[in-house]
Amino acid sequence: MFKKYILCITYNSEVDRTAVELSCFKKLFCSFMDHMFIYFFCRETEMRNSILAQVLDQSARARLSNLALVKPDKANAVENYLIQMARFGKLGGKISESGLIEILEKVSQQTEKKTTVTFNRRRVMDSDDEDDY
Repeated sequence: MFKKYILCITYNSEVDRTAVELSCFKKLFCSFMDHMFIYFFCRETEMRNSILAQVLDQSARARLSNLALVKPDKANAVENYLIQMARFGKLGGKISESGLIEILEKVSQQTEKKTTVTFNRRRVMDSDDEDDY
């Protein structure tokens, strides 16, 4: 990759060389960073999938993937929880679908948002003593 850009630069004049070098460097660097991001993202995804494959049985993985389609945030939280438990050795074996349902309930209780509605009634220039009928 470097050779292509260096050959491109050497054919230009001195004045244009710095502009071409900078633009080529930016393209090359951005391309390199994009490739590195994609590489590390793929590696992380592969590692997560391999850990989940070791921890969950087929029916539990199917349920988790269905959940990921509907609620990706909740599925990601459950995956993180399972991976953390696996790393600390707190899982005895493969988790079945019923075990995953229990974990889903725990995560749902922890992340459940309780909605409260309060009414603030403001009475401006309103007196209960005087009736203005």
